[in-house]
Amino acid sequence: MTSKKVTSVQHLIDEFLLKNRNTAIISEKQGYRTQTITGKELALQYISKAEHNLNAFLHNKEGGFYDRTINIGFYAMYHCCLANT
Repeated sequence: MTSKKVTSVQHLIDEFLLKNRNTAIISEKQGYRTQTITGKELALQYISKAEHNLNAFLHNKEGGFYDRTINIGFYAMYHCCLANT
């Protein structure tokens, strides 16, 4: 019996984006469509996600929600790394 690797949709999208930096997949009600964007635009989108996660990180840290803060901090760093590739 072979085991299948379980992956999330976001992981598959990120993997696709890493292979083809000039194409992004945009979710729509009836499926997916592709849109051509530049590498710089994609990097700015990742930076925007990282800034959002950093703000959420700081907000949760101040509120004492340390268990969630660690996860959010990871994704802030992750999106910074994606923007740098």
